Amino acid sequence: MLTRIVHNSEKLCTFVDQLDLPLSQPRQRHLLNMADFLRISLRSAAAGRAALHKHQVSWLLAEAERTDAPKVIYIRSMPLLG
Repeated sequence: MLTRIVHNSEKLCTFVDQLDLPLSQPRQRHLLNMADFLRISLRSAAAGRAALHKHQVSWLLAEAERTDAPKVIYIRSMPLLG
């Protein structure tokens, strides 16, 4: 029997919202409530990585703006495992 999550982490909810994934309400609930969602998801790993990368770049640019740091990002391409 799976453990039921009583209260979702606010940080997790914020992170998932910022990914801007095109998920239905049931899939959003599933994502927030089930630890195995990403492991057994029907969505491709590439789509998940792309959403994560988009979020990371947006966050980095926002932090650079907030701290008045140079807005230069070096991205290293990682090989896909599969």
